[in-house]
Amino acid sequence: MRVRLTRQARSDLLAISDHLTDQGRGNADIVLRRIAQQYDQLSLFPYRGVARPDLLAGVRMLVVERWLVFYGKV
Repeated sequence: MRVRLTRQARSDLLAISDHLTDQGRGNADIVLRRIAQQYDQLSLFPYRGVARPDLLAGVRMLVVERWLVFYGKV
């Protein structure tokens, strides 16, 4: 499976970075790297997240620290 970020996902990652930076947290890069590591592994393990059919058929979710990563087959 090939992993692609949507425009909204890229925007969300920038918002996370801005939020952490605005709070004076120096770990924005670390958090973004952890999120990226998780979605990079989806190409090998696409079913590792929790299925969320309550949101939309085919949507899955990963938890990375306090952030939720939603993904699905497009």
